[in-house]
Amino acid sequence: MIKAIFFDLDDTLIWDQMSVKEAFLATCRLAEERFGIDVNQLEEAVRESARNLYSSYETYEFTQMIGINPFEGLWGDFLDDHEDLKKLKNIVPSYRRAAWTLGLKKLGINDPDLAAELGERFPQERRRAPFVYEETFEVLDQLKNNYQLILITNGSPDLQHTKLSLTPKLIPYFDQIVISGDFGKGKPDPSIFEHALAQLSLQKEEVMMVGDNLMTDILGANRAGIKSVWINRHQKDRNEVIPTYEIQHLDELLTILKREGTKMNLTEELQKILSRDRVTSNLTILEQHGKDESYHQPALPDVVVFPENRDEVVKIMQFAHEHEIPVVPFGRGSSLEGHVIPYHGGISLDTSLMSKVLEIRPNDFLVKVQPGVTRTQLNLELKKHGLFFSVDPGADATLGGMAATNASGTSSVRYGVMRDQVRDLEVVLASGEVIHTGSLAAKSSSGYHLNGLFVGSEGTLGIFTELTLQVYGIPEVIMAARASFPSTDAAVQAVVGIRSTGIPIARVELVDAHSINQVNKHSGTSYEEQPTLFLEFHGNQAGLNQDVEFAKEIVTDYGCTNFVFETDSKSRNQLWDARHNLAYAFIHGAPGKKFMTTDVCVPIEELAGAIENTRLTINQFGFEGGIVGHVGDGNFHVVFMIDLDNEKEVQTAKELNAHIVDYALTRGGTCTGEHGVGVGKRIYQQKEHGNALETMRLIKKALDPKGILNPGKIFFD
Repeated sequence: MIKAIFFDLDDTLIWDQMSVKEAFLATCRLAEERFGIDVNQLEEAVRESARNLYSSYETYEFTQMIGINPFEGLWGDFLDDHEDLKKLKNIVPSYRRAAWTLGLKKLGINDPDLAAELGERFPQERRRAPFVYEETFEVLDQLKNNYQLILITNGSPDLQHTKLSLTPKLIPYFDQIVISGDFGKGKPDPSIFEHALAQLSLQKEEVMMVGDNLMTDILGANRAGIKSVWINRHQKDRNEVIPTYEIQHLDELLTILKREGTKMNLTEELQKILSRDRVTSNLTILEQHGKDESYHQPALPDVVVFPENRDEVVKIMQFAHEHEIPVVPFGRGSSLEGHVIPYHGGISLDTSLMSKVLEIRPNDFLVKVQPGVTRTQLNLELKKHGLFFSVDPGADATLGGMAATNASGTSSVRYGVMRDQVRDLEVVLASGEVIHTGSLAAKSSSGYHLNGLFVGSEGTLGIFTELTLQVYGIPEVIMAARASFPSTDAAVQAVVGIRSTGIPIARVELVDAHSINQVNKHSGTSYEEQPTLFLEFHGNQAGLNQDVEFAKEIVTDYGCTNFVFETDSKSRNQLWDARHNLAYAFIHGAPGKKFMTTDVCVPIEELAGAIENTRLTINQFGFEGGIVGHVGDGNFHVVFMIDLDNEKEVQTAKELNAHIVDYALTRGGTCTGEHGVGVGKRIYQQKEHGNALETMRLIKKALDPKGILNPGKIFFD
């Protein structure tokens, strides 16, 4: 239940941007009257000069941390006790003159006296223009007696109190006013939110943050685990920061609060469907289901449910559909792009108790499973029948999750990706209706290819409750090898050479020198620290010997410096364990940092150039990233560690990601070969799919008209 509301001040309650705009307009008119210059051009010139000057001062880092922008420096007095604010106070007079002087010079006017006059005039004009949004007081009037109201604002205490003194009617509405300059840190640092909670003895689930800035108000609330409302008056595009709610006008907040206030006790209602022990709002379990293995910001569901069968999933979806409650399916939480994070709250539907291997059909090479079965669990059962399941992502993921993301792995070059293995899906739609997407037949020309639609849909079109999958006979002989090369380019060219000959290679993985170094440290191996191909061949003894020798000749032609057979099962398993555990090798090698990875897939012809460009980009951005990949099909990953508390490092990592993806897209590739879209790759969907993205939206709307299935994934809401 919401008991308190945290409000931002600038451009949430008061219209600071308009106040600054009007102050510029009034000030620049003086120059227009004397020299006939364009007021808009002068404003832009002064703004640019102010930004450049402001960032050059020794106070910049501190002012960034507490949230004082360059234009506040053009009019604030900064009569504060903090040492950095005292320094800023001393800088301000010369800063104002310089900003206006440089702005005038850009328009060909060299008049220091006029610049000084304008520098003094601007603060006066800003104080004359205290704009407040029309709806501010109407909304606050309706909230005041029903909620505690707290103002959390970034900036200088003196300046923020000045703004409030210009709009004195605002002050009595608030039970507490928290200013970053007093506290020492500003939004988005979660500690300022935690401080405000402590001041009023509130729990984070009892509070909602309202603000206009995604990167301060909303990001900070997300980090603190607080629900957020982004007031997006100017219809700005979203980025990777996801608010709980988005509104265009402040009075829409009242509707949200009414909805929050009338929310039923989800736990109690769902316990009427499932047994009490399989419905929980325990904080520890909520936190486990509010994150995945990625760097993306966690967010809590309202409740977690553990159904055991299809009929229970049907009842959950019927309930959720009736009450328009978001539902996010959860397997093991091993996804890498935020797929399972419930940014809109609601129900996290955990499939871990749906973990039965229902039927094995050895003669049809098929198996029927519930979605919570893991690939390791399945292969243990299949081994009894001389069979195996081919798709092997790095994590021991659930088969439902693997289908949801169209997962692949090291053996995809031979056996294909998850979509190629799915013969039929049992799917519970948003309404609770149950459909099957295929049959037991090996092929069909009947109707639309619904398997292809639902595999890779990331829980946005339906909940998988049963999967029928293709499996394979365990090969008579399996041989593995390592091939080291003097360069990554030589290794990639060798892969192209192997593929072009038609050798039925089962696995071919590239691990670059930096990644080999991490492997050796983590796994205790002593592999040559050079770009290396991990290879595996499946077949009978006679055919395999010929394939392996031919492959050895090919890689030698491309400069292979060392070709080592891993003949016994122990060394072969060690080789592939090292590859599958590469993520953990990087994690253990950088304590305190978070694992970040991106993947792209390009045509084989573009692979060498893409990997070379990626290595150059990693070096240019100053990261120590590893490159690994299923290079047999053009898919590769970049792995690096980042400090999530270092905003500059996080932003740089995202820019690096964008460079890698853009290169792939411009060469006919895709933004993700196997990790999926989730929230991390949404921004590239329009560029990759063009107007086909609208077709996807129409499909989503048709199958989930209320938008309750994993909202905010694949594309923006």
